[in-house]
Amino acid sequence: MTLRSLLNPSVRLLFRIGGASHGQPHLYYAFRVACCAICSTKVCFFMRRRVRMSNGTDVAVVQPKTLKEYIEVKRPEIASMLPSHVNVERFLKSAMLAVARDRNLQECTPLSLFTAVVNAAELGLDFTPARGHAYLVKYGTSAQMMPGFRGMIDLAKRTGDVSQIEAHIVHDADRFEMEFGTTPKLVHVPEIRKPTGKPIGVYAVAHFNDGTSQFEFMSIEQVDAIRKRSKAANNGPWVTDYMEMARKTVVRRLFKYLPSSSDLLDKAIEADNKAVGMVDFEIEPMEDGEKTSKLADKLAAKVATPVAEEPPAETINESTGEVEGPAPAKRGRKPKEEALPVADYKGRLKAAMAIFSEREVIEAKEKLGIRKLYDTDLTQDEAKSILQILNKDGE
Repeated sequence: MTLRSLLNPSVRLLFRIGGASHGQPHLYYAFRVACCAICSTKVCFFMRRRVRMSNGTDVAVVQPKTLKEYIEVKRPEIASMLPSHVNVERFLKSAMLAVARDRNLQECTPLSLFTAVVNAAELGLDFTPARGHAYLVKYGTSAQMMPGFRGMIDLAKRTGDVSQIEAHIVHDADRFEMEFGTTPKLVHVPEIRKPTGKPIGVYAVAHFNDGTSQFEFMSIEQVDAIRKRSKAANNGPWVTDYMEMARKTVVRRLFKYLPSSSDLLDKAIEADNKAVGMVDFEIEPMEDGEKTSKLADKLAAKVATPVAEEPPAETINESTGEVEGPAPAKRGRKPKEEALPVADYKGRLKAAMAIFSEREVIEAKEKLGIRKLYDTDLTQDEAKSILQILNKDGE
């Protein structure tokens, strides 16, 4: 006996109308409510959940338990994030297949998987292995999105200044020449007829739209030094795809020569920093030369010390030749002191994402009862509370 045969005639009429008239949502939702009133199957439970969503209530009433359910709930938002050249069906399929292929990813929390997928959607990078644009990587029970070097090249080309970026591995059997100076030169002739030997370096070349080019070279020793600073030095892509990671390392260093950047490229670099466990591939010292273990100290704004004004110089009266002292200062109001800047806790939290893992931030939100998925939706007070928990846990 089918579900339709159990329905009374009026509900069956609504079944036919609802199934065929998407242009009349009030009838469609009435059908759903009627079905749920007389049936307790799993299908009707799903319909009740969708009715609540369509009426604008909090989706957390029915908490998604899998990545697939998260995607079903937030599918419109994901579609709105993707650039026009990225097909939403292909993107979501690549994410689901990436999880299905990797048992380690299946051990990650669904929320962390969904957050990683959202981060990739915002950048317009899918998880198709052949494209190498982005990867899902596991750290503990959390998943994070790691941009691939081809994905970062794609984002660099979107700035409009770059026509192409290429990256290659140099082996000891290759012919390789590199010159700096007024006319930089790079020549690489790979050896293809005999064993190439071990890799000795990696380089990247950016070709700009104005006809100029720029290259960057790194020895394998330099690449390995950066690998040692990564929290994923002994697992993940550094083990399974060392050459790809070496290319991405030199491509990232090449980015400092780009005429301009973009918000998407900056976000990709931040996501990569977070995934590999580093603040940057080239960490510059702090202005005061001090380093502290407190996040608040790292991110606190510095108040400038007022510079003492020099007294006015003495002047000589040209008509009398006498030396005259400085003119007395005019009395008036004291200069208005600059107000201290309002603390931007949301900005500090964004910077903290390069230091703390996605899992730590999610756990902090759960402790505070914050159910907002996107950090941009947080208030300043909520961001401040999250930072306080992260600081306390990191002591």
